[in-house]
Amino acid sequence: MIMTNSTRNFKKEFILEVLPKLMITIIYYIMDEKKHASVRNIRLLTHIHSIFLYCLRKFPELTEHIKNHLTKFIENEDARTK
Repeated sequence: MIMTNSTRNFKKEFILEVLPKLMITIIYYIMDEKKHASVRNIRLLTHIHSIFLYCLRKFPELTEHIKNHLTKFIENEDARTK
């Protein structure tokens, strides 16, 4: 829904785009003191992380994609982008 404005166009690759960005954004706001490290924000972060882990269990091929991406990052300097 976040990526395409419709639940009909879901692709499992969207999981790797959306959920890590949400977690990184929350962590950034907490670390930059734009958001207070409240119980509410920490719970939100842990809920998103739990959803991410659930999705990785549901779609195991995404785990392989992550491993391949990390291997490329470690072995090839050109693959190290922000």
